[in-house]
Amino acid sequence: MDTTDQADRKHTLYHFWGGGELLYIGITCNVATRMRTHKQRDWWLDVDTITLEHYDTREDVRAAEIRAVYNEQPSHNIRLKDERGAWQAMRKLADASPQRVGVGCQT
Repeated sequence: MDTTDQADRKHTLYHFWGGGELLYIGITCNVATRMRTHKQRDWWLDVDTITLEHYDTREDVRAAEIRAVYNEQPSHNIRLKDERGAWQAMRKLADASPQRVGVGCQT
């Protein structure tokens, strides 16, 4: 188990691109571990570019993720697209300043 204090970890927003198309947007505080889990996805072989943005807090990166998924419409962010009411929540958040939308650090 990783005992690194969450406050000391960098929170990262990542974008996966393939052939000029935005495939997926996600967040993590452990980039290497998260990339390994994505390699199991059927679309992974289409990824040719990965961009990373770092944030100081989990709240800020989560808010950025929600805004990015809503505004940029990646083709494989199914979970956020399918959650009941998620699009309405994302629309409100996309127009708002960063706010507390999640806690904890997951891969």
